[in-house]
Amino acid sequence: MRLGIPGALQYYYHFPAYESYLKSKGFDLILSPKTTKEIREKGLKLAPPEICLPVKVYIGHCAELIGKVDALFVPRIIKRLINGRPYYGCPKALGLPDLIRALFPKVKVWELEIDEEKRREDQFLGEVKIPDFSPPPSQRNHRVMLIGHPYLIFDSGLNFAIIKKIEKKGVSVLTPFSSDVENLPLEPISDIAWFYEQHLLRAARVAKTLGGSGIILFYSFGCGTAAVTNEIIIRKIARAADIPVLNLMVDEHTQETGIETRIESFLEIITKRHRR
Repeated sequence: MRLGIPGALQYYYHFPAYESYLKSKGFDLILSPKTTKEIREKGLKLAPPEICLPVKVYIGHCAELIGKVDALFVPRIIKRLINGRPYYGCPKALGLPDLIRALFPKVKVWELEIDEEKRREDQFLGEVKIPDFSPPPSQRNHRVMLIGHPYLIFDSGLNFAIIKKIEKKGVSVLTPFSSDVENLPLEPISDIAWFYEQHLLRAARVAKTLGGSGIILFYSFGCGTAAVTNEIIIRKIARAADIPVLNLMVDEHTQETGIETRIESFLEIITKRHRR
């Protein structure tokens, strides 16, 4: 069976585990291409308006695969364990299989429910080990910690070339998935019940220790978990570390020039702080 895997959302977190598991079941895997303007537009036309941009793009990837595969692989990640304690997946992603079935009623959806609290052996995804797309460390004047989910900061169709924009200003970039961060133990903040947000919070807590002069929060409009996680980063972590924060929220109406202007202003603030 040709099984289509949309190259968005949890693909960026778990594709190696998906690939290993699905190939062991005999599936022929077909990946959607990198996010293009056409894929993005397909998702925007099909998706309910109230959901976040990454989910809309995911829908576009599903639409791109239709007619090329026998079924779509859409996992339902309910809970993952950290130190034996369960943490939930993204609330919107929990309903993805149902949403895709509703939008594409004639398409077969192959769903895999992942709830590690049930301790079924075939549901363990292993550690989140995302390929480090971050640029290598450099001897530049400043470093910033760019915090966001990998399906935003590493998807060239969604990220507005943000890492390149920062680097052009002579500043190096760390992310939650840089090796300097990934190799540190994951110690959850108990106030947050979501698994993936714990990786973002870890990056915020070590930003200053790793030489970060500022934190950039890069997230999408309509992301319910970001509304809580970002407040913890701003009010508790960054304030305690005395490190400035830039909030960059994006949606389908965001213009690249606006992103660039705000980054330039933020980096100026960092430079002036260091001149004091």
